[in-house]
Amino acid sequence: MNSVIAQLAAEEEVVIHEFASLCLANMSAEYTSKVQIFEQGGLEPLIRLLSSPDPDVKKNSIECIYNLVQDFQCRATLQELNAIPPILDLLKSEYPIIQLLALKTLGVITNDKECRAMLRDSQGVDHLIKILETKELSDLHIEALSVLANCLEDMDTMVMIQQTGDLKKLLSFAENSTIPDIQKNAARAITKAAYDPENRKLFHEQEVEKCLVTLLGSENDGTKIAASQAISAMCENSGSKEFFNNQGIPQLIQLLKSDNEEVREASALALANLTTCNPANA
Repeated sequence: MNSVIAQLAAEEEVVIHEFASLCLANMSAEYTSKVQIFEQGGLEPLIRLLSSPDPDVKKNSIECIYNLVQDFQCRATLQELNAIPPILDLLKSEYPIIQLLALKTLGVITNDKECRAMLRDSQGVDHLIKILETKELSDLHIEALSVLANCLEDMDTMVMIQQTGDLKKLLSFAENSTIPDIQKNAARAITKAAYDPENRKLFHEQEVEKCLVTLLGSENDGTKIAASQAISAMCENSGSKEFFNNQGIPQLIQLLKSDNEEVREASALALANLTTCNPANA
């Protein structure tokens, strides 16, 4: 293992980098090898090779890093090595597989609070929103949204994307998407973020309720469930509760007749939350 990692050294030829990084990418799929790569200092040269001029070296390196960051200890080291800017740079690659692996890696590391802060400070949200705004990159939209969903749990990021107008763009993107997985994941992201009262306030200011009522009308059961759960979370906000009093309750009642048991459960819970301590909605 040491001899393979040694071949990632800056002075080695590109063809050597390509071979060594391919070896490590394949080996890192296996747990014990993954631990060895990390313990023997493989992460630092792999991060350096993300800036290689050779796309194969970039692809192999980010694939290996993606496998390594499944481990918490490795994610902590990644922050110390300031790896987020070079990973974000890969989003500009002309090769979809490199972009996808970069997004998958960001999706894992942004489960950690410190990484979310680093992504925010590196203007990572801008990169992600640009991907969502580019129709030609639709194959990357689900992964980009998954990273943004993690970022929404960070209060400072929420405030920032509301101020820049990106939160409105995000909600509009979810509302108008024709891809069920995108709508479902967007509603789940709202649910996760809406457990924080300040986030609920920001969502309410951006009229998230309209988006959620639209998603209730989706033909996809997963989207209906996710939208109902998001409504349950949002109705802790009195302004949201009031909105759903006029729009939302009829749709939720309709969903109680669904053939899908999970749809019925989620809509019943949303209705219970909406009518609790609110006689106007009962």
